[in-house]
Amino acid sequence: METNMLIGILIGACVVTIIGYLAYVVKRAFDENDRRISDEVSGIYNQLGELESMSLKDIAEVHRTINDLNNETDRKIENLYSALDSRFDKQESRLKKEWIQENL
Repeated sequence: METNMLIGILIGACVVTIIGYLAYVVKRAFDENDRRISDEVSGIYNQLGELESMSLKDIAEVHRTINDLNNETDRKIENLYSALDSRFDKQESRLKKEWIQENL
């Protein structure tokens, strides 16, 4: 009877040990999985941050290019207006001279 009790205690201790070991293995696997997922997520966030900064640089470059084009277009329009004004003034002056000569 005492032998059966000792065998029962020994079997129980082995079962508890095996269950404890399996729980440890499962916990370690979950911890490793969590760590791997955390590393992947932080890597993704780092890549997103780099992509965001590259996008902001590209947007700034496009904005600068558009401003340069607008300034160049404005300069060309001003040159065209001043050339037209000059031609208009010359034409007006010539017409006045002709009118004066015709009416004198």
